[in-house]
Amino acid sequence: MKDLLNQAIEQAVRLYDQKVGEGDLTTETLWPYIRHTEAEIRVNETLPWFSFPILDAVMKHGDNSLTIRLNSEIQPPFSSGDTAVYLEGNGRAIVTGWRVAGSLISFLSSIQREIQKVVDELKSNRIEVTHNLDLPGGYDKLIRYAVEEGGGISLGATLDEIIYLSLDHIAWAGSLSEAIARTIKEVGHKRSLIKVVVELANPEEVTHMMDVNADMVYCKNFSIRDIQQTGELTQGWVKLMVDESIPLNKVKGLRDMGVRMYMVNVSQYFTSKELFKIQFKE
Repeated sequence: MKDLLNQAIEQAVRLYDQKVGEGDLTTETLWPYIRHTEAEIRVNETLPWFSFPILDAVMKHGDNSLTIRLNSEIQPPFSSGDTAVYLEGNGRAIVTGWRVAGSLISFLSSIQREIQKVVDELKSNRIEVTHNLDLPGGYDKLIRYAVEEGGGISLGATLDEIIYLSLDHIAWAGSLSEAIARTIKEVGHKRSLIKVVVELANPEEVTHMMDVNADMVYCKNFSIRDIQQTGELTQGWVKLMVDESIPLNKVKGLRDMGVRMYMVNVSQYFTSKELFKIQFKE
């Protein structure tokens, strides 16, 4: 988890640089000189505070002299209205840093909460939870950190981390059998280090997967009946991954059909409401 956190912090800092560019023109125009400022961050919902290291890194990337401390008088999770963090120092750096960090940690906290909810829902059914495979570029490490903190499993998301045989790859190869055979052969001795996910277009194609060492078979946009048919063909021996096209309450009854993983579309939380609010002291 520490390695994933470090990767997430590095990605957050790069996003800060991309967002701020040569400087925050609005903030610098409003205050052309450094103004000492004190502020506090409050939570709008009941939340854990797993993203504090990312907030700290992003804010201090703008100005390492900032004082940023977690409220030690409250044991997380924080309740709505609680003050979670105190900030002090260069006001321009605080405002600029928060414009980047605030949306990032709201995004990550939304993901963590949703993953945790789904994990708790499916735990008794022994179905694991992961993220969608088409994560937005530049955010994959941050998302995977949030997913792991929520109790989910982070699959490789960038093209150099996971073998994901999509319908496009299969069409290019000419057939599902050919695509799988060529891929497994090329992976060779690295097979144990690389996840292989194969996407299916329909239940009948699963017959090609019976003797293939794939980590997961992605039943993209399958209906419940499609999953049942797939399970009947394989007798539940093939590990199936399903997405939100199947309602969460219906997934619970599909374990015997081979369903082992449920995919949550975390990209939707880019547009989620802000879960934190910054207040400045006069």
